Amino acid sequence: MHPLQILSEAGRTIQQRGKRYDADGEQERSMPKVVSAFNALTGHQLTELQGWLFMAVLKIARAQQGKQHPDNFIDLAAYAALAGECAAAGERVAAAASASASASASASASASASNEKPIAEKTLNEELRDAHASLNTWNNAQ
Repeated sequence: MHPLQILSEAGRTIQQRGKRYDADGEQERSMPKVVSAFNALTGHQLTELQGWLFMAVLKIARAQQGKQHPDNFIDLAAYAALAGECAAAGERVAAAASASASASASASASASASNEKPIAEKTLNEELRDAHASLNTWNNAQ
């Protein structure tokens, strides 16, 4: 599949999902609800951007599982685009600014104890490294 075909199909996929799943039929933007539910269930403070990055890592992991399926790369391109949109909108800055003082203090204390940076300070490479480590832990538990 040609790279421009993958990108074009990713754009169509985003539009189709919007028509199917979004209330206004314009664009699929369920990630804020997904990370909110995840955070409520786990106590984590995942941001929307990190949710999109996690989905991209999922597609990368699936692409390494054996038989290649074009939809892994189409979805990867779509998730990258949605993450880029989110980052460009300053989601990361807004999420950090709206965090409560206690959550911030808790994250800093936890980060200090584990020599890990708070989520808002992590670089993309660090986030991907941590996501990869989490996937390995999960795979080893299976």
